[in-house]
Amino acid sequence: MVPSTFRTSARSAFIRRFAAVGGAILVLAYVGRALAAGPGIVFDSSWDTAVGLTANAVKDGTKWPNYWEFNNGTGVQLLSVVSGGVNGHNALRVQQRGSSYAANLQIDNFIAASTDYYLRYYMKNDDTSTSGDHIVTVDTYQYPNLTFMRKYGGPSSFRAVMSLYGCGYTYPIGHWTAAQQLSNGQWYRFEYFVHFVDATHVQVHPRVYDAAGTLIMSDAEFQQSDYKAGGSWNGRDDWTLASYYAGGYNFCVDPAWTNDFGLGNNGQQGAADTGQYWYFSGVQLRTDTWPGPIAPASGGDTVPPATSLTTPAAGATVTGTVNVTANATDNVGVAGVQFKLDNAPLGAEDTTAPYSVAWDTTGAANGVHSLTAVARDAAGNQTTTAAISVTVSNTAPPPPPPGPGIAASYPGDVGIENNANVVFVEKFEETALADLFGRWSDILNGAAMLFSPDVPPGSPGTHSLNIPAVGGGVNTGGHLYKLLSPGVNDTLYVRYYVKYPTNGAYVHEGVWMGGHNPAVTWPDPQAGNKPIGNDRFSAAAEQTDDRTHFDHYDYWMNMRLANDGKYWGNTLLNNPSVKVNPGQWACVEQMVKLNNPVTAFNGEHAIWINGAKVSHLGLGFPNGTWSGGNFTQTTSGTPFEGFQWRSDANLNLNWIWLQNYSPSDPAGVTSAMLFDHLVVAKSYIGCLATSGTPRAPLPPVNVRIIR
Repeated sequence: MVPSTFRTSARSAFIRRFAAVGGAILVLAYVGRALAAGPGIVFDSSWDTAVGLTANAVKDGTKWPNYWEFNNGTGVQLLSVVSGGVNGHNALRVQQRGSSYAANLQIDNFIAASTDYYLRYYMKNDDTSTSGDHIVTVDTYQYPNLTFMRKYGGPSSFRAVMSLYGCGYTYPIGHWTAAQQLSNGQWYRFEYFVHFVDATHVQVHPRVYDAAGTLIMSDAEFQQSDYKAGGSWNGRDDWTLASYYAGGYNFCVDPAWTNDFGLGNNGQQGAADTGQYWYFSGVQLRTDTWPGPIAPASGGDTVPPATSLTTPAAGATVTGTVNVTANATDNVGVAGVQFKLDNAPLGAEDTTAPYSVAWDTTGAANGVHSLTAVARDAAGNQTTTAAISVTVSNTAPPPPPPGPGIAASYPGDVGIENNANVVFVEKFEETALADLFGRWSDILNGAAMLFSPDVPPGSPGTHSLNIPAVGGGVNTGGHLYKLLSPGVNDTLYVRYYVKYPTNGAYVHEGVWMGGHNPAVTWPDPQAGNKPIGNDRFSAAAEQTDDRTHFDHYDYWMNMRLANDGKYWGNTLLNNPSVKVNPGQWACVEQMVKLNNPVTAFNGEHAIWINGAKVSHLGLGFPNGTWSGGNFTQTTSGTPFEGFQWRSDANLNLNWIWLQNYSPSDPAGVTSAMLFDHLVVAKSYIGCLATSGTPRAPLPPVNVRIIR
């Protein structure tokens, strides 16, 4: 039965859409809604009416007129109300049961059509399903007009996407992805300003705040699909909402649906039946201003804990493993104390007194560090101690030599794929390009690629891969991307041969490696944005943009800000004598060692050219100086702090990316970049050997060898 309150056939189609899943539909009927009190507020719900599974609890009394559960006649109920929301309020709990079940709350016509409004809700996610659930929208059936939250879950974090394509989808500007992944188990505050530039066009401005109330993302951090990775619209592939709006652009919507608001679980196709949950709290719709944080619940505890650090002493010098301790008290009770090192969590939260954590200082860079502790109570009140500074002083041992390498035992790389430490081999000896492409996860501009008879000295092969570029915007190059499954959780080496063109203005090239969490089957570099530790990292060995020397180009959670205020890949060698001559085959190898444990800074990155190590960075080595995002190696500098590539063990080395990206060539310039003998392994590979004994490495051209 369709209730008479459903005002259109489209709404009835919504019901039929879920009814097609099969079984009974539970529909709780429309009731009158009471508008929230307060200047400019048109709707307010914190689910403080009751906890439990009753309709009265889920609808927060009479605040939500429409409540649907689509349960296939099983009695499964996805929506319930629990305590533990924000600032002493309750929370709506939403369960993930895959594509067979759905449930939604909705309020209709909360404001006149084509009227500006502001939205706030709090959200916490524990669901790991990766399908992209539409969970906060305008009208739940007409979600293409505006989806505030499309959630892509992961083992430890989720990705937030906002979508607007009410008048037809246009790639790549229909979906806008938040640059930072958000941690599971944490409350975030989401706010939006929906601004009608005319009756049928909007600009929607999002803001995302962390649990401490710090603004972490807004228009500039919401990026187009395939950001800087091939998704082009109006001549650009780097649109953010900020630049899109600055260009005078907006989004077409049907205003008959944008004055409805709904949230819940849409039963997304392909969703995993995890049985896990996400939570909402503090929903508010208003017309006058940004909502800001929710006030504490009436009669709730508003007194924060008192806390202080007790050891180590401020100004102390620490080595090895030390205990960090704190005192904490509260008028009701302390729920937990989270210690922090340089504003990042140090170990897990300690929930029982006495409060302490063991800190292995060998995982931190030598130098001055900041320690704090954050005490919280069950009502969400929290206090952060004053920071104390301590100096870490540990001696870093030099890295051992890698040995002769795997390739020494396989002349010409013949049979090298059979070595137990080898993960992937590509010799570019396929009969047809289609056979080559079938071995890779993603190909860009494959139609322009071709095989070349030019091969490196000592190669028994018959051809290499040519990725050409044609200036004037005709062809900016291309790529091959490979998802490595399973990922590697320790150390990975990538060796390949490359022949740079003697002309052209290539910008990024070679074979990059890195990790995404969750893993993706296409490149997603998110250029200009700093990783947060649980989402991604990347490491490259390539010629610099000005093609004057060879260097690192790395993105990781502790990378430095460039002088232009952006996070571009950090260069970490900056020696003009280290280069690869164009027009000559070169053997390039790079190694990434992940930090273990994830709180440590003991990750490494090394580069070899023609068998000679030209750079190696790790915890305490080499010495150098920073200037913006550039670290120049020099004996007169201070030790490198080491790499904390990740803060989450689910993030590992799970992709390689072979590319020639040459967007700056002028019209009439055609260049060709050649690749051959790519090997990915868990130990040092070395250059091609021509006999049963290791071949002497080719002499580097103007290369400074680091010992």
